[in-house]
Amino acid sequence: MPATRRRHPVLRLLAIAVPLLAIVAGAAVLGGNTLGRQWIEGLVRDRLAAETSLAAPPTVELRDRLVVWSVATQRFDEVHVVLPGLELKELGPGVRADVDLVLRNVTASERFTRYVAGSLTGSTRFSWAQVSAVVGQQITPAAGGRVALSYAFTIAGVKVTAQVSAKPDLDPAGALFLADPQVVVAGVQVPSAMVKQIADSLVKPVPLGLPQGIRATRVTAATEGLLIDLSGTDVDVTALR
Repeated sequence: MPATRRRHPVLRLLAIAVPLLAIVAGAAVLGGNTLGRQWIEGLVRDRLAAETSLAAPPTVELRDRLVVWSVATQRFDEVHVVLPGLELKELGPGVRADVDLVLRNVTASERFTRYVAGSLTGSTRFSWAQVSAVVGQQITPAAGGRVALSYAFTIAGVKVTAQVSAKPDLDPAGALFLADPQVVVAGVQVPSAMVKQIADSLVKPVPLGLPQGIRATRVTAATEGLLIDLSGTDVDVTALR
């Protein structure tokens, strides 16, 4: 019978060591990913809580796959942030809104205390009570993505109340205004000349008071409130005042 060839001891050792090292390396990466993810999420969460006025603690989700590399390079592909009850001081005292943001191409600096998003998208919502308080008119949702409000004026000494329907929109500066107004008085459609006069007396464009670098890109009237799509570039997310 032919003699059985025995493998060299070094080859036998490599056959055992290489898979073992691969397992150890994989475990180290997975462990590093988990610890790194928790560490970065905690840092961002603490900075947001310290630098913004919120109704509740923020939530932060780091979506990078290879977190150890992201930490080493201080660059993160995508971070999901929810800011519950962010105070919008420019709209008035106590005005708050939940803001949901997805940050992309985020750069960390200053020992992981500052985070700048190359770009972001997101959304927020104002209740109709908030919208009414901000614009100074009682506004309710109407059919076809429009809003309804009443407007009182005087004609020949007689006080008249008009029912106004309009579509919420944004001007080039991102301020909220009412477009395409339609006016009905006592069930009669008002002539276009009077519509313009009434529209000019209605809500002036209202800045939304969003944090610096974040712009409103679209507004939608829904039953639950005014939904606002957001975007921004080069936004310091640790300075959302």
